Amino acid sequence: MPCAQVRPQFAQMLESAGMRKTLVPLVAIFCFLSLHLAEAQTTTGEDVQSKCKQVIQGTPSFSSGFCAGFVGGVMEAQTMWEVWEGKGTALRKNPDLSFCLPERVTNDQIIKIFVKHLDDHPEELHKPAALILVQSLRGTFPCKLSH
Repeated sequence: MPCAQVRPQFAQMLESAGMRKTLVPLVAIFCFLSLHLAEAQTTTGEDVQSKCKQVIQGTPSFSSGFCAGFVGGVMEAQTMWEVWEGKGTALRKNPDLSFCLPERVTNDQIIKIFVKHLDDHPEELHKPAALILVQSLRGTFPCKLSH
């Protein structure tokens, strides 16, 4: 239920208990913080750069697992989008979000391409990491449009 909607029974209960004057400001602060934190949760290139370098170095850790899971999630989302739209349709609808991986490319190769792109383009580190990953793969493995 949105923060702006408080059930009348709950408001009456609080008022009768003398808690409304204290609780209303607390609820407002909670709602404000929730909105602020939701905006701050986008994973950026900077957030994943060091984590993905740990994958390349072969350092097993929570951070390297985060990178592997992040990259796997983006790749699965891409696959679902292509299946839903149809590969050719997805490519025509938005070529900026399309790439064509070779058949036997590995996740380690994808992560190396991603990290190289992050290292080569520090001016993009503030952008969403998923977008940077797709851009790096599109630059390395562009699709050929057939008419």
